[in-house]
Amino acid sequence: MVTVEQLLSAAVDQGASDIHMAAMSVPHIRVCGRLRPLGYPQLGGDDLERLVMGLMDDAQIRKYREKREVEFAASIPTVGRFRINAFYQQGQAACVIRYILPSEELEEVYSFPDEVMALSELQSGLVLVNGPSRSGRSTTLAAILERINMKRPVHIITLEHPVEYIYRPEKAVISQRDVGTDVFSYEDGLKGAMHADADVIMLGEVESAGAARLALSAAESGCLVFASLPVCPHSSGRDAQERLLGMFPPAEDRQMRRRLADCLKAAVTQWVEENDQGNRVVFEIEA
Repeated sequence: MVTVEQLLSAAVDQGASDIHMAAMSVPHIRVCGRLRPLGYPQLGGDDLERLVMGLMDDAQIRKYREKREVEFAASIPTVGRFRINAFYQQGQAACVIRYILPSEELEEVYSFPDEVMALSELQSGLVLVNGPSRSGRSTTLAAILERINMKRPVHIITLEHPVEYIYRPEKAVISQRDVGTDVFSYEDGLKGAMHADADVIMLGEVESAGAARLALSAAESGCLVFASLPVCPHSSGRDAQERLLGMFPPAEDRQMRRRLADCLKAAVTQWVEENDQGNRVVFEIEA
């Protein structure tokens, strides 16, 4: 039987961003935004389940069996790092696996606008990075953090679920916390970061009013906070701000608008546009 290392290595060699596998179907990969067969025969349900579970630790296996779905990240020696969403469909195993480039290669591979990378020079305040699913928000944040890591002697704390990009400390001290494993929630992680002498905090997703409130508090206290916010395609930075503010009760609206106006340094919104040559990421930056 084919191994997961063989499948993922072939996918990476063919320039895949994602690998789709389902029982009794041939594996597919996404290249330049389009799905196509990887070139391997279909996998039986038991074989695919063994293959996917071979990437999991004991806790992830238990969750997969109990919840019927689990999301995690894993590194495979000589192949790379991947984000895996394993689930069941029609009672059989399936998964989508995303390839994660090494953080130090991101600026070489992707063309980030100078205005985006200049955000790494900020000393404090809040930066929102917004966009729909698969628009590359995590990649943009990782490129900015890697630039900070290479240039500034600061303490960076990331709060993610799961931890995707792994940074090799250069000038910075980096603490990467997996929400659900290293810390119970984004809110707990933000509280801890403000007591852990953090200079830079990266919040993988603003998922609640509590997390938004703490992110604002951290920015107001002198930290540089990067926060990822999912929004619809072609939304503006103003739309993202309204979504953030909409998390709070109406009675707090005026106060939170004032706080956001005081600490927001920039809103980066991105989405993917398709054309005949493939896909490109479009950025809008509002300072």
